[in-house]
Amino acid sequence: MSMTYEQARELLDKHIERPGPEVELTLIAEALRVFAEYQFENFKGLSMKGSDGPEWTGYEVRLWELGSKFELYLRANKKIRGRNALSNAIGELVADKRFGKGREIFVMIIGNFGDASFAEVLKPLLADTDVDGHALDALTKLKIRGLDSLVEPLLAKGKQTWIRNAAKKYIQKLGKDS
Repeated sequence: MSMTYEQARELLDKHIERPGPEVELTLIAEALRVFAEYQFENFKGLSMKGSDGPEWTGYEVRLWELGSKFELYLRANKKIRGRNALSNAIGELVADKRFGKGREIFVMIIGNFGDASFAEVLKPLLADTDVDGHALDALTKLKIRGLDSLVEPLLAKGKQTWIRNAAKKYIQKLGKDS
């Protein structure tokens, strides 16, 4: 049975925003997928114009807001770590470029609550300007080695300072000469 947006919103509200009794992670994962698709299809307009930073669309803001609730949910539910239906859905979401900057927090969630098995999901994101720095941070937290050639372009002059610093940190801690 396919989940409607209203059902997804209700499930996320009930179990993520105000955690109650346990619910199957597969249901939460499906609700995340439905929520993300709905936001993408219905909120493509500009939401925030960045003064010095990038502009954000409505769906990116809504995804980021939901992601911050997921982060709190996962912090409160320590047994949900590594690979499972929910983390796989988060991995699918971060790999989907349509969701733009709204993926940032979900990439951070993988770094904080995932495991090394997510390296293959995160590596391509090092070349994705919407989430490259967040992917680098996640890979560093997960202690994934051997990515020097993918990380070195993030040392470029045009990159934001925090991303260049994260690239230096990766190379010092996990690079081939470390």
